[in-house]
Amino acid sequence: MSLILKTKKTLRSSLTLLLAATALSACGKSQIETITSKDAEKLMLQGKTHEAAGKYARIGELLLLPEGVQYADEMFDQALQADPSNGKANLYGALTKVMMVYRGFIPRFEPIATPSQLGDLERMRSEIAELKLPELTQFATQLPSGKRPFSSYYDLQRAVRTEVLPALEVALARLESISPTAPVMLSINLSRLGYTHYTYSQESWCNRGSSSYNSSTGQWDWVCNETTTYITAMPGSSGPTDFAVDARDIEVLKSAVKGMIDVVKVATAYSAKDLELLAKALNTFQRSDIQLTPAHLVELIKDYSELGRLMSDNRLADVAQSAADVTEHLLGMYTMRAELCGNSARRDANRLFRDICFSSEDMSQIQGIASLMAGPTKVTIGSGGESPVRILVDAPSFLKHPPADLKALLPTSFSETGAPNRLPDPTMGGLFPNGDLLSKLIQAGIIH
Repeated sequence: MSLILKTKKTLRSSLTLLLAATALSACGKSQIETITSKDAEKLMLQGKTHEAAGKYARIGELLLLPEGVQYADEMFDQALQADPSNGKANLYGALTKVMMVYRGFIPRFEPIATPSQLGDLERMRSEIAELKLPELTQFATQLPSGKRPFSSYYDLQRAVRTEVLPALEVALARLESISPTAPVMLSINLSRLGYTHYTYSQESWCNRGSSSYNSSTGQWDWVCNETTTYITAMPGSSGPTDFAVDARDIEVLKSAVKGMIDVVKVATAYSAKDLELLAKALNTFQRSDIQLTPAHLVELIKDYSELGRLMSDNRLADVAQSAADVTEHLLGMYTMRAELCGNSARRDANRLFRDICFSSEDMSQIQGIASLMAGPTKVTIGSGGESPVRILVDAPSFLKHPPADLKALLPTSFSETGAPNRLPDPTMGGLFPNGDLLSKLIQAGIIH
């Protein structure tokens, strides 16, 4: 199926959009689908909000091109005002709400970009210009009203906290509004948005096993004690244009968004103010003949009073439970791997994620995170001789009661080799409840 879109705007404020979509059927005949926002408005006046929401959502779907994201986002908003339960508008609207945060990203990032990043931004600007799509050029290169370029990493950090985080939370709320009982039917070629369709396969090998004699059968039974699973991804064609997005797809998307929300909460909890000044001071030391000792470094960091301070609007307390929920959900999906990975029936049904696969290495990492978020747990940090060196870590305690200033945790004394030998708080804000971080690092040979 191919889609040809034409858009015509009469009054920008009224969002009167005319779209003609031509779908080529298997028999070679074309079928014209004409939708206008006025059709949806008429349905609203007739009290047919469910049908109106469907019209608005379909218009947004047809506008979902790199150059039409902001118009599509407005249509999904209209659809959800008419019917908050519309699955298509909730699904697409979750995506566009996050994308809209990045309007004007080129001029916003330029002032704080490194030379290599500036080169990347300039190449991106040129590639967008070559496409000759005015809306896309405007989206990437013009600052939205009320926005200004970032003047520091702290500016960027605050924008992530006040703009990106709310958009991600709106996205999550919309995904959670989608009914799990019926698939959301989409009709869109995702390659238009740069999406590559992959086909996955998985193979498992037994690394270690054991055998035992079964007296009832008179035979030796073999049991695999340790399995390694390998996932292979193969890029496919541009993919289908019709998708049935089921509850499993939505759960994967929700887990991804929850993970991004947690990352943002952690990254924005402590102030990055004056980070550039610290970096410049470090560069000055590197260019001089003065040796920067660990003690000097600590004193240098302490000169910047705002750097590392806990932000008043931090959301660290939410992270422990949220991360535990995500890992528990992923572990549950792993138990359904036969249904979700390499299942021909799922592929034939054209699900959004035709294969949802996890390797044994993925699951090992997820299980490790789950253990950390559950409460105090021992973590291996190295080896002392032939035995592993393990230390008790209490991540939930640290997240729920974070220290007011990370600088207060810096070492106060150092050995002749420069290794820290005294901490003002041996528990590091409760993260290491036994207060044995330094001794464990020495035992593992990390410091001397």
